[in-house]
Amino acid sequence: MDLAKAVTAAPDRFGMSGGPVRVRRLGAGETYEAWHVHAGAEDVVVRIVHRPVAELPRPMAAEFDMLRLVPDGFGPRPVLLDETTDLLGRPFMVTTFVPGSIVPPDRWTPELLTTHARRLAHLHGSSRPGGTRVADHFRDSLAWWTGHHPEIVAQVTHLVPLVAAFVEPTPPAPRHTLVHGDAVVTNILVDDAGTPRYIDWEWTGFGDPAQDLALLGGPIAVAPWYVPLGPAALDHFLAAYRTVHDDETLPVRRAAWEVCDRFFTSLHYRRQPHHHDVAAQLTTAVERVVGHGHGTDS
Repeated sequence: MDLAKAVTAAPDRFGMSGGPVRVRRLGAGETYEAWHVHAGAEDVVVRIVHRPVAELPRPMAAEFDMLRLVPDGFGPRPVLLDETTDLLGRPFMVTTFVPGSIVPPDRWTPELLTTHARRLAHLHGSSRPGGTRVADHFRDSLAWWTGHHPEIVAQVTHLVPLVAAFVEPTPPAPRHTLVHGDAVVTNILVDDAGTPRYIDWEWTGFGDPAQDLALLGGPIAVAPWYVPLGPAALDHFLAAYRTVHDDETLPVRRAAWEVCDRFFTSLHYRRQPHHHDVAAQLTTAVERVVGHGHGTDS
């Protein structure tokens, strides 16, 4: 695949007008490989599927459509979706380019925590009817893992009832909002002015806003994905969010989503030999938290 040659030959197939083309590989996640393409005065990102379409966690069109709902300035805008293999040999989508860089977990300041919290509060501005419960998410996810990878679940059998007991009492979300769904450190780009923007909206949808806050970090934190946040930092982070949305049960829901996310992330990394150490760290940290009963961030 020669992306620069393809864009040069048919810029309209990438939603571009044309001009001298420069291509830079940004990286690859679980589903997509991302390329920054500059042509003339235009900058876009071409995200190319690098796994069988039948194995995608959700249809490409679902993410593309959800991007239309994201407020301006919060992330990429959808430009073009090509689900055929005619042009690059694999399906791809084109979005606008998001400037900024990843701030490592150990360099998150109180000021950045505040800005991120208020940006999320803005993203969570509009509500829909719904009563998302982390316990339902836990049961659905556990059923999937048990059905598809029982050998992985068997490695942490002792933790399943502890995690279930931790998340089960958690109240439903009082607000059902647009959530990013994967707002970990590596999906947050911060520009020179300190403004965070968000990439990789593959898991975006409508749900509990506490989930997005849990994904940044907390007591269960492993680099490079999560920021280690002690009680004082969590209080600061949640207080910044709650100046926009007064949410009484936010701390306990955030804690439950953190445990749920890290538990299933540990299962995911158990399937990857080069990440067994990460899985072990997450498992140990989850066990430490659930062994102390239900958490209250503040």
